Amino acid sequence: MLTSEQLGLELGMDLNYLWAHQPEAIEHLTTYKKCILPLIMGTGKTPIALLTHKRAKAFPLLILCSGNALYTWWKHIKQYYPEYLPYTRIVEKDVASAREAIWNDPTAEIIIAKAKTFLYDRKHGLCRRYFKAIVCDEFHRYLRKRGSQMFHLLKEYAAQAQYFWFLSGTPIWKGRQDYWPLLHILNPQKFSSYWRFVDKFCHVVRGQFGMEILGPRNTEAFRELTKGEIFRPSQPIKLPAIVRQTLPVEMYPAQAKAYNQIKDEMLLELVDGGLMVTSHLLAQITRLRQLCCCPAILDPKLGYGAGVLAVLDHMEEAEDRQHCVWFTPFVDAIPHMQKALRMAGYEKTVVFQSGMSMRDLEEAEVSFRLDRETIAIVSIQYAQSFELETGNPGYFIGYDWYPGTNAQAEGRQRRKTRNEDDSINMFYVQNLGTYDDKMLEDLSMNTLNTQVDMNDARAIKNILNVGTQ
Repeated sequence: MLTSEQLGLELGMDLNYLWAHQPEAIEHLTTYKKCILPLIMGTGKTPIALLTHKRAKAFPLLILCSGNALYTWWKHIKQYYPEYLPYTRIVEKDVASAREAIWNDPTAEIIIAKAKTFLYDRKHGLCRRYFKAIVCDEFHRYLRKRGSQMFHLLKEYAAQAQYFWFLSGTPIWKGRQDYWPLLHILNPQKFSSYWRFVDKFCHVVRGQFGMEILGPRNTEAFRELTKGEIFRPSQPIKLPAIVRQTLPVEMYPAQAKAYNQIKDEMLLELVDGGLMVTSHLLAQITRLRQLCCCPAILDPKLGYGAGVLAVLDHMEEAEDRQHCVWFTPFVDAIPHMQKALRMAGYEKTVVFQSGMSMRDLEEAEVSFRLDRETIAIVSIQYAQSFELETGNPGYFIGYDWYPGTNAQAEGRQRRKTRNEDDSINMFYVQNLGTYDDKMLEDLSMNTLNTQVDMNDARAIKNILNVGTQ
């Protein structure tokens, strides 16, 4: 098995700080060439991909990611590939002609781009080149459905590439069936039929609306079949433990009244006399969740909500809770949360949300890391590919339906750079007797169904089961 010392001698670098699973993963990716790297957040997937590529020397290299990861990849190229920084290009918010020039520049040995930009530019003829090596980072953000335009585009490019790597800390969301599009792209002959794959490796029943895919089966056979395509570390990866707890709260009267109005009548009488009507079930659910998170989203006169106030009280109980991270599923709540923090005496906040430039992201990350009096407020949907490892605890004031999205958010603080003997406290606000109860229950059940094939399956007892850990 490849060691850090051997890899360092081969590449002429000091790599003794690498964890044992990283050289092992590099050897796997080098050997099998087209693979899935499903390592949990904070375990150094980016260095693995770059050091593997440095070993393979397969240029040009294309890195596809989400917008907030552009800075992360550039930062790591600067660290591991400084000699190629002059030949690295980033496709960001440029006009079409500028993007076309970057895509087809023969001196561009490494191109980093948003996956959706790549899809658009290829579709409109702006990108006309293929790549010898391709990294699809956090692919779950843009590749979930078989048969989608992205699915067909990546399949086309994988056929032309010598190396093709899928990276994600949350590779499956609903169940094992989520692996098939990835496996088919990597090896369409071996994994040719979706339903044959599902029938063999998942429990399938006929339900009221047709065939329903339940939990996994034939796990050992699945692991044997995919041992080349999916990297699984030989030893458990040790990261700081996440201690999840609920923070139960009771809505205050005005908040509870507004909640019950929307729940029972699908409308809300605003404090100033206006009327807000929810016309369908999805809108009703969204409004209920917003009222649990921060009522001021719907009506500023309703205040910040019991959850926000409970978190502020919880922070006041101990000084070591005040360099923390707030997570919210609603971007509209962020300005109200900043105001609530200022009124409580917390003047320094940084915000992470969609639309940030690389420079904005870098400044926010550095500011949070250097100043222990700073609090980060993070949009859960945006919480990927940046690091807030100095912060503890994390507060979820509302959460996402998918366990993987919340896990990605937790991963901003649970990083390889932290001492593995540390523990990180995650508090999930639970407005008692509300939609929060159902969401937390569903998150526990959905997480159980997706953990069997994950690299941390040995730690299944630690899955999201807030309130009982």
